[in-house]
Formats: sequence, C-alpha cells, structure tokens
Amino acid sequence: MKEKARYDEERGNYTKWEMYRLLEGEDLGPFHLPVTEALSLDAVRGMLARFSSVFLKPVDTWGGRSVGMLQEVEGRLIWRLQGAEAQEVELESVVAAYDGIDAIVQEAAPVVFFQGRPFDIRTHLQRDPDGGGWVYAGELVRVGGGVGVVSNVEISGGQVMTLEEMVREVFGEAGTESDSGGICAESLREELEDGSLAVCELLEHVPHFVEIGFDVCLDADGGLWLIEVNANDALGGPSHELFAKLPDQTLYEQMMERYHARQRGFLELLFGAMEMTVDGEFEEETDEEH
Repeated sequence: MKEKARYDEERGNYTKWEMYRLLEGEDLGPFHLPVTEALSLDAVRGMLARFSSVFLKPVDTWGGRSVGMLQEVEGRLIWRLQGAEAQEVELESVVAAYDGIDAIVQEAAPVVFFQGRPFDIRTHLQRDPDGGGWVYAGELVRVGGGVGVVSNVEISGGQVMTLEEMVREVFGEAGTESDSGGICAESLREELEDGSLAVCELLEHVPHFVEIGFDVCLDADGGLWLIEVNANDALGGPSHELFAKLPDQTLYEQMMERYHARQRGFLELLFGAMEMTVDGEFEEETDEEH
C-alpha cells in the first residue's frame, strides 16, 4: 500500500489526522469514514455548512479528553465539551481555544443513541501468537454516562454491555432475530469483523501493531461508522480490562491467553538470541586460549 500519511516514529503510531489520511479512499469493507479535516476556522465553517453537528478533537488525545461537539440549533451555535454542560458560543472563540494544538474537525456521523446517551462498539483484534495473522477477539458496547459527548467508560462514568443487549434495547426485540428483516446482532458481528480485518490489512506495513481496537458507531439503518483506530504504541494499547467488565469473562480470558502467549514467544526469541550471542563469544574466547 502506498504511504500517504506521516507516521510518528517516536510514538510508533499515526495521529487521528494521519490515520484518516491513510484510510481515506481505501476499501474498508462495511465501514464508513466520517468526513474529517485539519482544524481551522474556515474548515469548521465549511463543515457546519454541510453537517449540522461536528466534533473538534486534538489529534493525539485519548479517552475523550478535550473533545467537543459544535451543533447549529435554530441559528445558534451550541458547544458541548466532554464533561461540561452545553453552552451557546461564538465560532471564533471555540476555534481559538484550540490555538497551538494540532486538531481535527470531524463530521458527527448520523448515529443512534442508547437511552439518549452516546455509545459505540469496541472491536478488539490481536495477532495470532502462533501464526501472525489477525484474530477477531470480540466486541462489546460502551455507553457513555452522565454529561458528555463520548462513550469512553472511564472518563464518562459509563457502562459496557454485549452487542445483543444493545441491539435489543436500541432496535427492539425484532432486531435479535436473524429472519426478522431488522438489525440482527449476528449479522452485525460479521460486518464488524469484516471491517476490522479490512483495516488491519491496511495497517500490515506496521509490524509492531499486535493489538488494535476499533471504535465503531451505528446509524439507524445499521450502517457502521469507523470513528477511531486504537493500536498499541509507546503510550500503551487498547484496553483488555474493558472486556473484564462483561458478566461473561470468556472473551477476556481468551484475549489474555493470546496476549501472554505472545509475550512468552517474544521472551523465548529474546533469550534465544542472547544465548546465541553468549555461545558465540565463548567459542571465540576458547579458540583464542588454545
């Protein structure tokens, strides 16, 4: 794949803006990408002319920190910052608050809500410790809590649940039956896996990516919107512990089993290389002595 985005060597990852540039125009399977631009006053004006709501995000933030949503309501501009009450603002003052910060403005995808709260689906993929290919480890739903614009559980005081629970609540019982013609958890899971694997293939050129979490939102027609790609880097990786919050620990236990198997494999390679080096030095010294 032709490199078209700048890779941060120090962090070992792409920023939000560079990840968008990398994925834009590529085949992401069933995933849609929200329109995204580098933050500027003109960019926000242009985006608000196209979309009624947009998000402003620093390119290197995580956990929803400093993420806000701008929304035009009857000619007024409403600003909702994560963890704060909504307020009417002037556009210039909001953009000025991001002075000196690399940030993006992103279309607010036409997503559905869970009892009025934002939610997303976190899928988690891991390198197979035996074969090197990608394994779809599973998914869960993160529901934001309290006042907020993101679904990050830690920062918003939210909750996690299974895909089946979300489908039943948001789309009704018909959505749990595969022959109902509605949204079905089983088919939704297949699409989530297809889209996640498609993006993993596009990131195959980064060999140290071994754990990737995808944050995906859902629209009323069952369309999937890829909001965030969370790969392991110098700052950490996608959370395993989120899955420990589910009542059924099976996905978490399988995930940790793969993680520890990969760690053991890495240590075996490391110690094997060290032994080869030590043996080589010993043989060389022995030859010199004789």
